[in-house]
Amino acid sequence: MVLFSLGALGAIIRRNAMIVAMCIALMFSSAALTFAIGSRLHASTVGQVWGTLVLVATSAELCVGIALLLALFRRRKSLDVDRWERLRW
Repeated sequence: MVLFSLGALGAIIRRNAMIVAMCIALMFSSAALTFAIGSRLHASTVGQVWGTLVLVATSAELCVGIALLLALFRRRKSLDVDRWERLRW
């Protein structure tokens, strides 16, 4: 719960889009950790499988997100989310 709260707080407070993406990844990682702990508590492997799927989906999402942020940085010369008034190309 602490990791998820730190990730949510970082995603709300920070203005750099890359740091916001990392905070969202931290939130997903804490959810995967919760699945793993729950599966250990209930002596089942289902939670570990779901945790692995969450981590795979998070890594795929971050790959696409970082590529989009890189393209946006090349176009706008900034990753500050307050400076992006319109995202129209």
